[in-house]
Amino acid sequence: MRKELKEIIREENEKAQTE
Repeated sequence: MRKELKEIIREENEKAQTE
């Protein structure tokens, strides 16, 4: 898995928790 993809998933996960 690409490192960039992992970072994007992490950011999306944080956004989901904020909402």
